[in-house]
Amino acid sequence: MTTAPVDDADLTAWLCTYLPALTDAANQHRWAHKLTAAIGDIRAGTPVAQALANHHLPIDIAAAGAEQVRISRGDPGLLDDLNIDPVAVTGPYTCPATPPCPRRGQPDTHGHQPRCGVRGTTMTLRSR
Repeated sequence: MTTAPVDDADLTAWLCTYLPALTDAANQHRWAHKLTAAIGDIRAGTPVAQALANHHLPIDIAAAGAEQVRISRGDPGLLDDLNIDPVAVTGPYTCPATPPCPRRGQPDTHGHQPRCGVRGTTMTLRSR
């Protein structure tokens, strides 16, 4: 059985959405250095699937891509193998990437603009 390639925009959106939970897991299970290196590669232009695979991260890339497709259709789903709860995709801020992922954000309790954890930039305030 052949699996379809994972869309880089979908995988980037998934990674951005779940990066806080992945960072916590990486710190707890001692693979933070691998996650940091993969994020650095992604920021330098390496496709997400390749960067995650290059650093041997314990992420099922096909399942993550499929999860993001479900999220973008409004089905939050759940990645049982990572024990990560769904993240709501709402808010006035949008992805700063081109093309943008479907992630949305809101300012934190101190009024700071949300940041894209994958790209390392401030998210864009949507015009209404």
